[in-house]
Amino acid sequence: MNSFPIWAIIGAAWNDVWRNKLSVLRAGWPLLIALLVAVAISLTFRQVQPANPSDPKAVLQALSASGPYFLGQMLLVPLSFCAAALNTGGWARFVARGESAWGFAGRNFGAVIVLKLLLLLVAICAMLAAIVGVAVVAGVSTLLFRGTHLVGLPIAISILALTVGAFVLIVRLSLATVYAAIEDKYDLRGAWNVTCGHGWRLFWLIWAMFAVMLGALLLFALVALLLVGVVALSMKLLIAGMALGYAFKIAGVVVGGLGYLVIYLPLIQWNLGTMTRVYLALAHPKAPEMQNPWLV
Repeated sequence: MNSFPIWAIIGAAWNDVWRNKLSVLRAGWPLLIALLVAVAISLTFRQVQPANPSDPKAVLQALSASGPYFLGQMLLVPLSFCAAALNTGGWARFVARGESAWGFAGRNFGAVIVLKLLLLLVAICAMLAAIVGVAVVAGVSTLLFRGTHLVGLPIAISILALTVGAFVLIVRLSLATVYAAIEDKYDLRGAWNVTCGHGWRLFWLIWAMFAVMLGALLLFALVALLLVGVVALSMKLLIAGMALGYAFKIAGVVVGGLGYLVIYLPLIQWNLGTMTRVYLALAHPKAPEMQNPWLV
């Protein structure tokens, strides 16, 4: 059975990002566009709060005034979804085959979109099934063990079982979008079969990547808070008449945008590159067109 060295692949994926900074931006251009749209919506429109929440007329007026803001947020959801699919495909193809990250949109973009929608559908169905299952167990437990200390035990066991099932789904389908990008297929069964027998290694790999990303983002958040304050106060002092609240809003956009380019986008590509290299090690260990030296 093919396997993969976790830390070697993590390091190689980061090296991909470090050595190919322009390609990181080329693959991530849809995400940058989505970010610019989000910033434009934030700066142009605002959500109006009703002067008197108990007055229906005031609430309707506030909702009407907030219409452009809500419409922008609604448009941002499918835009972000498509941007994430484009980025996933572009970077995965770049890491796997050395292809230009620009040209993915016209090739197998549809497979990634369809598979992402299927994953969303699976997540929704699993969530609904979990809610119904816990409700049924709670009802039966209440009938059988009413007045005893055992009434919460079946509920706790069912929640534990659902948590384990959720982790199994996450791990077994963790390579699904990479599979769709490289193979140009939206076959959930194929993506599921690739991870067969590698559940624990993928589980620890996912946790390791999560820990790295969380630590980096928390560190940046602490630094960003300080930078936003410094930039906002500087703008307030340099530009006469600027409201302090607006200065903080502009500073937040500037610092957040820089953080997105310097921290967040490289972390996204590192995550995708890691999963791409894992997929290559498992599915294409000897394919000559694949850039995969990690078979062990």
